Amino acid sequence: MKKLLLTLLITVMVLSPTYIAFAGVGVSINNAPVQFSEQSGSPFIDQANRTQVPFRQTMETFGCKVNWDNVARMAIAEKDGIKVEVPIGRDYIIKNGRQLYNDTAALIKDGRTYLPIRAVLEAFGSEVSWDNNSQTVVALASPTAIDEAMTIHFIDVGQGDSIFIDYAEFEILVDAGPKSAGSTVVNYINPYVDGNLDVVVATHEHADHIGGFPAVLNAYTADRIIDNGRTLDTKAYSEYIAAVQAHNAEYITSKDAQNYSFFIGDDASYRIIQMSGDYTDPNNNSLISLLSYGDVQVLLMGDAEESIEKANLDKFSQVEILKAGHHGAKGSSTTEFLNVIKPETVIVSAAMGNIYKLPHFSAMQRFSEIRAMTYGTFNSGPIIVTTNGSSYNINTSNVITVADAGDNAGSLTQSEVKYIGNSNTKKYHLPACTAVDKISIKNLVYFNALPQEYDACKLCNPI
Repeated sequence: MKKLLLTLLITVMVLSPTYIAFAGVGVSINNAPVQFSEQSGSPFIDQANRTQVPFRQTMETFGCKVNWDNVARMAIAEKDGIKVEVPIGRDYIIKNGRQLYNDTAALIKDGRTYLPIRAVLEAFGSEVSWDNNSQTVVALASPTAIDEAMTIHFIDVGQGDSIFIDYAEFEILVDAGPKSAGSTVVNYINPYVDGNLDVVVATHEHADHIGGFPAVLNAYTADRIIDNGRTLDTKAYSEYIAAVQAHNAEYITSKDAQNYSFFIGDDASYRIIQMSGDYTDPNNNSLISLLSYGDVQVLLMGDAEESIEKANLDKFSQVEILKAGHHGAKGSSTTEFLNVIKPETVIVSAAMGNIYKLPHFSAMQRFSEIRAMTYGTFNSGPIIVTTNGSSYNINTSNVITVADAGDNAGSLTQSEVKYIGNSNTKKYHLPACTAVDKISIKNLVYFNALPQEYDACKLCNPI
């Protein structure tokens, strides 16, 4: 991966019992030693075994503009559009407004400000390593910085998913929302598509993910279409597969889609991660994919839930951004899973006031516990992540919290819905019934058992 790199040479000095004693402590940036003095202070190793360095001398040598906020007791360094704020005594730093957990804290020693150098430099895109023989933290400046912008669009499709990835002339569309959002997706991506859509991915066969694809495939030519190869006896799936079969595209499905990867540009790739297990619930057969660009990884979980997460923990690693599985349902984004991937940012795609009352309180609580900045399309509309492969920013500051979770007392998740009723006609239907598409949203009612007060639909015969 391309990163800005630094070389830090550690010098030894005798410290008070509060600190670990090292001899000859020093710092070198791009192989040029930083000149420390009695006035600037000298680096040392703290109790967490982390290198602490004098703030101003080190960061100005690195090329940063530095400031000190005396009210907040916070050191501030800025460079190349990245702003890192380091509060004294806190187990986190703040990068462009996002809190990043750290296992040590900045401190004041002998009247001088010291920073945990690894955490701060990595926030600026640096790769920091330790040479034990020379007691050196090694990092070298990359000769070619990544400057091509990639944008990841989490389109507001109501209750559903649609993610559009645009990198130079390469475009990927992952899901297209429900049928009612087809034109929304078509119009949204229009300014970004250069010729054909390079890749279209349908994560699984539920209508809120594939319903918009017929409109998309009618409007754009796709070079490759990827899905999980599973079928479903619904109108939405029938229309989706008909559109795919009528399209002159390379069709990659079933086992061929597992562990499928390709490069989409310089230092950028897209990979479908092979999962173990075979599930009856379509949600857990979702294609799960990882978008990587330089140091930034985005994990797209489809509607996968606890079963798939726990059975495949070894397939996951730390990422910067998570598209929450199953719209933030209570059975997704488990504590064990989040502790492995440790996302800084979580995106929840859901509709305002949706009938499933998602995101669920418990999922939001888990996002809060790992200190992730969480955003929702229901709160912000389209959420756009822009990254140069070293850092990223988001087009909205409207974070969501536990207070924005649905009131889930007695509500049903999508997998629990067995019958759908019409409060106006007092009839109930199977979810796949064609009559369901004609029910007004305000008249929709959901059941997980036979509703005694409703009559059975004669078309789908749900008894």
